[in-house]
Amino acid sequence: MGKWAVLMLLLAVTSATQASIITFNDWDTFSSRLGSVTTIDFEENERRRWRSYHEQAHFTDVVFQGSGNLYTVDPDYYRRFYDWDSGDVLSDQQADGRITAYLPQSIYAIGVDLMTFRPFASDVRVVLSSGDIFDIATANHHQRTFAGFISDEAISSISFESLSGRFLNIDNFAYSAQVPEPRTYLLFGSAILVLVFFRRRWKQFGGDNYTDK
Repeated sequence: MGKWAVLMLLLAVTSATQASIITFNDWDTFSSRLGSVTTIDFEENERRRWRSYHEQAHFTDVVFQGSGNLYTVDPDYYRRFYDWDSGDVLSDQQADGRITAYLPQSIYAIGVDLMTFRPFASDVRVVLSSGDIFDIATANHHQRTFAGFISDEAISSISFESLSGRFLNIDNFAYSAQVPEPRTYLLFGSAILVLVFFRRRWKQFGGDNYTDK
């Protein structure tokens, strides 16, 4: 039973490795790594209009939850705060500005435009369901900041929280069932090589003739 215990231990160590996440700061590079992408652009208001939700808003198969009520807002409603050259945005207008997106199964890639509400840059903390945390420095007012993530583990949720601003706006929320990164296959390949190595060592020292008692 000794050699099988070693094999199981090696496989357990390999499978316990943390997720690998690649980050992107521009849409073109992010999208070039993907195949089919679903994008939610929140376009649903007439000019100079906004729509209020309760704490949750449903778009396609994604559920968005805010720290308070969520809103979709047309840029003409109040251009000082909503003119991003991006059309309608999803906005959390609470003091702590937080939006969490709950995703369907088997999503490995997410991209989004982040926008600060106040007329100065505001850091946004992004937290993935894997527990990974990224602090994104957004651009000055009226300029969108793209943040993209590709993981080799499925992402079930992603949270955005304004750290130094007041409100939080997001737009062009994109997601994809991205094929896991090659690192996953590298780990399995390494495990196979280790198994081959130990098998040869056992043969060298007559391990195949050994019988447990």
